[in-house]
Amino acid sequence: MLESQNNSKSTRNAPAIYGNQMAKKSNKQYSFFSIHPNPATNNLTLFNPSLSNEEIQLSIFSNDGKLLFSEKRMKSNSTFIDISFLQLGFYILKTELNNGHCETFKFIKQ
Repeated sequence: MLESQNNSKSTRNAPAIYGNQMAKKSNKQYSFFSIHPNPATNNLTLFNPSLSNEEIQLSIFSNDGKLLFSEKRMKSNSTFIDISFLQLGFYILKTELNNGHCETFKFIKQ
């Protein structure tokens, strides 16, 4: 595993990206989310390895920023999202936890 030797302040708190997973420092905790598959046809899975009894706000936006879908769900390690209603194209999935932590993912509907 390669590690960066750059200790500049501008990159010290930058998110680390591994494939389509992102580790981001938020309130001194690290959160890992990933989405599968990407590109997707009818369903998208949001994977979160840490289980919690907490609500998560899911929002899907078009490439031009228009809100197309929004729903609150209980967070679990795998959350399935029906995207069959979307037309082919690029979209943004936004996740927001009750503590204010947000992450966004770009995905393709094919």
